[in-house]
Amino acid sequence: RAGLAQPPEENPQAAILSWIQTFGNALTWDDLPWLRSLTDLPLIVKGICHPDDARRARDDAEFLQRCVHETIRLQPSSPVAVRWALEPMVLDGGTLVEPGDKVVIDLMAANRDPSVFGDHADRFDPHRPLPSGVGPWGLSFGLGMHACIGQHLAAGSDVHPDGEESHLYGLVPVAVRAFLQAGGRPDPDHPARLDPASARGYWASYPVVF
Repeated sequence: RAGLAQPPEENPQAAILSWIQTFGNALTWDDLPWLRSLTDLPLIVKGICHPDDARRARDDAEFLQRCVHETIRLQPSSPVAVRWALEPMVLDGGTLVEPGDKVVIDLMAANRDPSVFGDHADRFDPHRPLPSGVGPWGLSFGLGMHACIGQHLAAGSDVHPDGEESHLYGLVPVAVRAFLQAGGRPDPDHPARLDPASARGYWASYPVVF
């Protein structure tokens, strides 16, 4: 904050660009002491951090799919969804919505709702217990008649504990599993870079080696 010309509340784009310039390259475990020296705030490490989980993601297709679903929950392809009301309704906060009103849904906030996803809803946790009827990807694919028609193609169906021979895994989990089984890993000599033109945390490049 001290290095910004304006407070983040007044110019969030400049704050985001400053963050990207500082942390645009992927951090490694060796960077954690340096990061700790910059702040006394808690550090939350996202991604598959436990060695047992990393091995399981390579060998267990259903667990890997659960990791993909958790990633989609935390990083939806769009941060918002837009709907138009067909009937009058009152939202939980007391806001009256009339027919024809445009309603913007904050997916980043909805997918991190502690009342649904638990006290640590902002953390990557493929072991996360979910309430009945809640999709592991949150609202990232939409819901009801407006749900994304490519949901099952991309991410497959929800993982069932009893296992099903006809279970649909989806193209992304299948591709990630093939990548891991082929020995794919981030290129240590060419760190990934975030796209400075995007506020969504998209990668500009993510070099890998086998």
